[in-house]
Amino acid sequence: MSELEMDNAIEKDKTIIIFDCPGTGALIFYVVEGDFSHLDGVYIDCGDYDSEYLDNEERLKTLLWSDLECTMPNFVASQKFPIKDVLETNGNVAVIVCGFCY
Repeated sequence: MSELEMDNAIEKDKTIIIFDCPGTGALIFYVVEGDFSHLDGVYIDCGDYDSEYLDNEERLKTLLWSDLECTMPNFVASQKFPIKDVLETNGNVAVIVCGFCY
């Protein structure tokens, strides 16, 4: 097993979500507790995909939004990469890219 594969096999303490909304400006960063690396590459409203992708799309929506509001109330958005969170966990953090399709 390579060093990269071993690192990926270790569950992370936090996940940094690089939230990408094409055509809307700068990237937004969110830091969440736990390992959500399985959501890497999931974009919302991109069309019909297999059931696993659609399940992950629903997981991403649930993670980011409450049922009553289309906001992200539990997370502080930042336009700067949250390097402090990487350092605080000694690098035990997953970094993923998610977003909306437009």
